[in-house]
Amino acid sequence: MVFRFTYPYRQVNSVQLAVVLLILAVLYSSVSVADSMRCGTRLVTTGDSKAEVLVRCGTPDWRDRWSEKVIEDFAGLHERRVSLEREQWIYNFGPQSFLRFLVFENGKLTAITTGSYGYRKDSQLPTRCDTDILGTGLSQYEVLQRCGEPFFKDSRNEEVFSAISGKNRRLVERRIDEWTYNLGPTHFMRILTFTNGRLEVISSGSKGF
Repeated sequence: MVFRFTYPYRQVNSVQLAVVLLILAVLYSSVSVADSMRCGTRLVTTGDSKAEVLVRCGTPDWRDRWSEKVIEDFAGLHERRVSLEREQWIYNFGPQSFLRFLVFENGKLTAITTGSYGYRKDSQLPTRCDTDILGTGLSQYEVLQRCGEPFFKDSRNEEVFSAISGKNRRLVERRIDEWTYNLGPTHFMRILTFTNGRLEVISSGSKGF
């Protein structure tokens, strides 16, 4: 036995069709965003060296580097040390394209991700920071484009212990950056705290000047 279902005929106009095609294109592109990026006619993929990426895509608009040291202590019997040199390159292809983030570990490309829309390269950085448009997870480059240079910068390394199992512990070293923005005498200063290049905390300080 064959069942047939009929639906009311609905005409799809060109605008609806374009929206559907755009959604499909975004879904398709998101599949490969983690392992490849096209620079003109050239392609970079995870596993490439920094030199290969530089030749194919040119100098990035932002470079950020930090070291991650992991020490795993197994109940004092023995320990395992792992040191990773991480570097993040950001490519800004303009306001009609998304920012692309390339992460290298010990000189090899390990991840390619997409950020917010890019920025005009010929425009000046803003002179005043509207922290309402900021959100955790933004890169330092994105914050710089939205808020301009901070009044003060500070940086330090921080060690964090975490339990693995039982008496075993893990020590992770990470880089902490603090950017302070002076918004004037009628506003409190804004302190932006980054962990390994990503905005993690937005807090208020004393009154500005």
